[in-house]
Amino acid sequence: MFGEVSSVESVQGEPEQVGLNTDAFGALDGFDEELMVADLQSQDRMGAIKELVDRLHDGGYVTDSLAFLQSVLDREDLESTVLENGVAFPHARSRSARKLGVAFGISQSGVDFHSEYCVEPVRAICLLAVPTVGESGYLPVLGGLAGLFQQLSFRKGLMACRTPEAMYSFLSDCAPSVQSDVFVHRG
Repeated sequence: MFGEVSSVESVQGEPEQVGLNTDAFGALDGFDEELMVADLQSQDRMGAIKELVDRLHDGGYVTDSLAFLQSVLDREDLESTVLENGVAFPHARSRSARKLGVAFGISQSGVDFHSEYCVEPVRAICLLAVPTVGESGYLPVLGGLAGLFQQLSFRKGLMACRTPEAMYSFLSDCAPSVQSDVFVHRG
């Protein structure tokens, strides 16, 4: 199912294969280390999403942070993007999105997303900025990310990261052969 694999330690200490479907991420210019937040400060949905929107804005993925934030919150109000295992994938197509981008956030204390489908706190957030113009190809990206987060070893490994650099390194280790194509390292 997944193209490239990397061995990481499972919860029980045994090696487990974590794979990344590299074809799913072709529409992205890359995962950007500057879009990774290892310690989200907000414990509510709007605040946590805003922290990630600000990263997308600072990185040039979004031109109007408030308009994009409102688009994401409106989309989230239509139908929650929280999946099981404390993972949420808020996203929106917006005129404010210049290019497809993904911001990752981790919350050790958890974020209340007010989801009727999943009452547990959200601990990992993947926010997608999707342009309204052109073929964005965001659905394969969203599906690829959802597939990764179904793997316990991936969730545990990402949650163990304490810095954006560690998050970037972990994601890079999950897909070593596509690092230059999918990941943007600014360090």
